[in-house]
Amino acid sequence: MAIKVNKAKATAAAASVNEENAKTGASVAGSRAEKAAKEPKAAKEPKAAKESRNRPFTERVEFAAGLCLAQKYTDEQIIDLVNEKYSDYTGLMYNQREMGRTRWMLRNDLLKAVKHENKPFDRLFDVDGKLVTRENKPKKARAPKVSKENDPLNTIAGVNVHTEKEPVKKEPAKKTAAKKVNREKA
Repeated sequence: MAIKVNKAKATAAAASVNEENAKTGASVAGSRAEKAAKEPKAAKEPKAAKESRNRPFTERVEFAAGLCLAQKYTDEQIIDLVNEKYSDYTGLMYNQREMGRTRWMLRNDLLKAVKHENKPFDRLFDVDGKLVTRENKPKKARAPKVSKENDPLNTIAGVNVHTEKEPVKKEPAKKTAAKKVNREKA
């Protein structure tokens, strides 16, 4: 069901509103601006619940950032220390994702209490009992490609699965005399 609007009534109503505003010398937008200028806005204060939720989060992130800047622990150790200290935190457990967020906050200077001041905050890895950054971490050796000589099936089972067979040569199909006769008739 379509609604029909009487344009004559709508334009007449708008015109009367414009006439009233013209008589009073104020427009709707102007009156709003005047009201806003007269009444000073109160600064928005965070709600108590939001503040109580944010404070433990920032404390936890700042604690993790301090451990990160100390360059004495791997990420796994930092995660364990943070979860141990803030075991009563009602939100999510501190994990590797939160650790990445902490490093991002350090990089973008979003933590008020902790400043990196050109200290490294790279991820550390435990390699043979030594803490090593990602750049100095040795790369894992890749498995060699399987060939006839190093095939694991040969070494485990003692079976050579790669015996070469002579390829079967396909001979071109021979034309029979019957097919020739049929083609000639057609």
